[in-house]
Amino acid sequence: MFSFPNAPANRRSTWVGASLAATLAWLPAQARAEAAQTDSAPSAAAAPDTASIQDVDQKVRILERKIENQEEDAKAKAAETAKFTSGPDGFVLKSADENFQLKWRGLVQVDFRAYRDEIDTGSQRQYLTRYPNNFPNTFLLRKVRPYFDVTLYKYASFRIVPDFGGGSTTLLDAYGELNFNPAARLRVGKFTAPLGLERLQSATDNWWVEYGLPANLSGNRDIGAQLSGDFLNESYSYSIGVFNGTVEGANKDNDSTNHKEIAGRIFAQPFKAGNLEIVRNFGIGIAGSWGKRWGDSINSELPVFKTPAQNTFFTYKNGARDSLVVQANGTHYSLIPQGYWFAGSFGLLAEYAFTSQDVILPRKKSPITTTLESDAWETTVSYVVTGEQPGYKSLKPRHPLALDGSGFGAIEVLARLGALDADKNNTFPVFADTTKSPHRIRSLGAGVNWYLNRSVKWTADYEWTKFYGGVAKGDRDDEDVFTTRFQFTY
Repeated sequence: MFSFPNAPANRRSTWVGASLAATLAWLPAQARAEAAQTDSAPSAAAAPDTASIQDVDQKVRILERKIENQEEDAKAKAAETAKFTSGPDGFVLKSADENFQLKWRGLVQVDFRAYRDEIDTGSQRQYLTRYPNNFPNTFLLRKVRPYFDVTLYKYASFRIVPDFGGGSTTLLDAYGELNFNPAARLRVGKFTAPLGLERLQSATDNWWVEYGLPANLSGNRDIGAQLSGDFLNESYSYSIGVFNGTVEGANKDNDSTNHKEIAGRIFAQPFKAGNLEIVRNFGIGIAGSWGKRWGDSINSELPVFKTPAQNTFFTYKNGARDSLVVQANGTHYSLIPQGYWFAGSFGLLAEYAFTSQDVILPRKKSPITTTLESDAWETTVSYVVTGEQPGYKSLKPRHPLALDGSGFGAIEVLARLGALDADKNNTFPVFADTTKSPHRIRSLGAGVNWYLNRSVKWTADYEWTKFYGGVAKGDRDDEDVFTTRFQFTY
């Protein structure tokens, strides 16, 4: 080794090169040949290394393709595998891509009605003539309903709901809906027209065993087409539709005339998105309908009115001859303001209904025509003893009854006041018989609801109804009824 610590860098390079040249010159020829052969060895070995790399690369590519094929097969298999779940929303079957969905739920309501002045007789019909309130104490299957909801490609759906309660089979709901935008949903088929506040509640959410008196002045189910939507986080909603037109309280499957009925509703919860809790669940709205109805001697197209115990107390004249049957004879319209307010453990629901109908008594010599008006109202006050907040939908208990026996559920107490007037001045005695049909009733009710959990509810109601008229002299006897219900839903 030679070192040149003080030499410049370029001079050191020159010296190193000269030394290497001198060393190579001293090597024998054979050594130089061996060195040359050694130097060429890596080049000779490079050929097999390159081939090996290419072979490995090919194998990696094949393996990657196999993995890709396996992933594609797994995705294809997953796309064909449906998902089944069960929970508070019922049984749900979904396609893997969730474009298709079937939801199945069920509702069973078992009631018992007991009347204060029940007379035990062998012939109920005989005594109903002398004692109009002599209805039997009875158990009944009030509602037995399976719900089938199907979703198609997320934006389309349909519902089918039959009812096997009350000793008959009825198709309640059968409609399809297109829902591309929350502000505009199109529904066609058979469903509840956008009128009464209580009637628009789900059957599982009603506070009382039976509807209040305003339900006598709004239709049940009708067939038609409806456009509806929500705005501003569901603070404002509307519904407008064209329907066949159904008699108040009826469930209609066809139409007997070419005339249709327009029905609509607007509802606002103006403080829903605000910070003031006391008015956040305040809602107010108005609904109405307009159309033309013509009846005949077989189907008068006129309603009958029922008490909160579902007993008929008012009918129009229906004589032995066609000329003595009172019939709808033209314009019909209704107006239904409504609202609710829920704050803390208190709840309030109020509704008023007004209807007007042109009618005729087609006597052969001198037919009589007029316009009859009826109105009804109700107010319900609710308080939840266990502290939960009531609502338009069923409340959820904070401590529901569980499988292990823990939890008690929620207790709610209710009070209701209502009335119905059937146009005394114009209706009697030409179009209705004052000795058979009261012209006015008042009702007062009290009740309690026990929500054991989201699936089981027990209700007990007491309703007192006072009649004005309805018998030859004075007033028909009061109706006192106690009703209890066990409700099971899933």
